[in-house]
Amino acid sequence: MIPAISWIVGAFLIWTSVVGVDGKFVSLKAGEDAKLTPETISPTGVAATRWIVKTCGGCKLAISCVIQNTTCAMNQLIIQTGKRTETYCGPKQERYVMTTSVRNEASVAIKTFGNRQGSYCKVAATKPYLNLAYAKEDSSEHGQGAGNKSTTCACGWTNKENGRIVGGKEAFENEYPFAVLLVMKRTGTPFCGGSIISDYHVLTAAHCTASIKGSKIAVLVGEHDYTSTDHTRNSRLIDVDKIVDHPLYDDAALTVVNDISILRLNKEIPQSEKVGPVCLPTMRRVLKNKYVKVMGTFEEYA
Repeated sequence: MIPAISWIVGAFLIWTSVVGVDGKFVSLKAGEDAKLTPETISPTGVAATRWIVKTCGGCKLAISCVIQNTTCAMNQLIIQTGKRTETYCGPKQERYVMTTSVRNEASVAIKTFGNRQGSYCKVAATKPYLNLAYAKEDSSEHGQGAGNKSTTCACGWTNKENGRIVGGKEAFENEYPFAVLLVMKRTGTPFCGGSIISDYHVLTAAHCTASIKGSKIAVLVGEHDYTSTDHTRNSRLIDVDKIVDHPLYDDAALTVVNDISILRLNKEIPQSEKVGPVCLPTMRRVLKNKYVKVMGTFEEYA
């Protein structure tokens, strides 16, 4: 047992030294991304690296990681996003970690070793929020009633007040009726978002659902602030019956190719003015170098 103990202690000392140093510097321009894979630093197979990632002023960093959920001694991820430091490890740790920096800098440290190596992160620099005039396409984006373009079913409406949101501020309650949260049933932890596409189906990303059984997750519809105990009267938690990931999605690499998944729910979504489906595109749109509105769920830092 002595060699095994010394091996673990040695690995801990190496890891402590890695976390304590300045780390490797990575500079990203807006729109760029980088994959962070730890380097092997000892004959015992320990791979550990710390990175300092910076981007342009006013930009932020979107961090997506895959962590091997063994013991904290074997695999560990530490992310500093500005005002807080989070450590991710242990057998109960969810495999996927996603967070966003408070400002334009973040620190990421990863340790893995043994035959369970494979933890890594992808960091993407996002541009500052721009308040642009919107072009109406397939939905009533401007609010205040349905648009001129009709579809075979009601979809894509918004519930807006007269004022337009600027500066990336919080959306109105149920402003986007199609937006949902994916929640781990065991812990109640939200981990990804999605969009309602029918009475029984939700569209999401395959990197959120790969290697997860449908029985472990549920979909929260009609919610506005999941951190509050005062849920909206439109919120419902519906169990997922089946997950259908794109058959060509490659979970081995954090890629956006074929990163799509459809969730089939075990009961019907109660639709109303506050809860309803998004409009699916009627044709392939060329969005390169175009501005689009992106929405999601996030924590607000004081």
